[in-house]
Amino acid sequence: MSSSNDNNDTDFYYLCQDPADADDCAVTCVGYDDCQNCRCAVVPTAAGGPWGDFMDVFMGLLPILVLVGVTVKPHPWPTTKSLPLAALGMFLIRTMYYGLDPLLSSACIILGLHEALTPLSIMAGAIILFETMEATYCLPYMMREMKSLTQGHPVAESMLIFSFATMVEGASGFGTPVALGAPMLVSTGHDKLKAVLLLLIFNTFATVWGAVGTPIWFGFGSVAGIQDADFETISSKASVAMVVGCAIMLPWVLTILIPWKIVYKNLLFVFLSGIVGTMGPLLGLAMAGIYEFPALLGGLVGCGISAGLIRFQVGLQPLSEEDIELFLAGGASAAFAKSMKQQQSAVMVKNSVMDIGSVSENSVVRDHERSLLAESASAPDV
Repeated sequence: MSSSNDNNDTDFYYLCQDPADADDCAVTCVGYDDCQNCRCAVVPTAAGGPWGDFMDVFMGLLPILVLVGVTVKPHPWPTTKSLPLAALGMFLIRTMYYGLDPLLSSACIILGLHEALTPLSIMAGAIILFETMEATYCLPYMMREMKSLTQGHPVAESMLIFSFATMVEGASGFGTPVALGAPMLVSTGHDKLKAVLLLLIFNTFATVWGAVGTPIWFGFGSVAGIQDADFETISSKASVAMVVGCAIMLPWVLTILIPWKIVYKNLLFVFLSGIVGTMGPLLGLAMAGIYEFPALLGGLVGCGISAGLIRFQVGLQPLSEEDIELFLAGGASAAFAKSMKQQQSAVMVKNSVMDIGSVSENSVVRDHERSLLAESASAPDV
């Protein structure tokens, strides 16, 4: 990048990717779109406050430090109070200490509000998705179907939720996969903290394409001169890194919830479900130049492939008494181990009452499940 400006009396200079643009395009362009094509930035020549470089940095960080302080103190301020205060402080420091034009600072505020509408609208979509699944009892229904399909196998549960979390991250992002996936694991008897930790790490493999590619097209969209081809390059290179990282880390990440011996016995299933079934389509879509939907479509395909692998027991080894003892040794409760035994038994609730509707605690589905589980509990151990 090069800078150029022959007029030393001005308060700014142009910093351009092509040095010729500083004396030609940047000076003669008319309109926002025309000047954006120059790939130049306007840099003030007299920047900073009167107290030196150290205080310039400190004053710039001061509103953020105040925001962190009032947020983590014993009786924290609500964000409706702390965030506007930090914004006001930044505006005052910008205009009174740095001496920047108040009109330009006000224009930057308006521009920032407009730019914030995009991520805020996506966050609103994520909230609506979560609230809709809660209000329609879709989440309990999915939990019931997952239990019926996996029959209590922890590796099958975890990998199915891995694909589901990848799909939800691609659709809405902003923590929705953790908010939806962790309760599904907890409902099967797993530890709450471990379930949340597992979902947080699962979520990182698809975050690049979260919320239909927002980190790519919105995160890099403000870079001067960036084109769609650059987004495609970022997506393709990130997909290679994510797939390689997932292939190395996924079995070890599962050990947060599942003993390594059980993960090792089911490595073929983990590879087919996570790497081939979910990350494989994601890699193919990213390499094809699609940077908005790799996580969404890859997770959707992965859910179908994982369900098929579980249904036909491809690479999935049944749990033994020794495996259940490993869970007990790892801190699992006796009730969880008993639940695993029941779900592995022949009287496991399976494909029952598919079209009842909502699955609230007082529904016909719940009554039917309770009756079958009661029969399972009273049946002699095989």
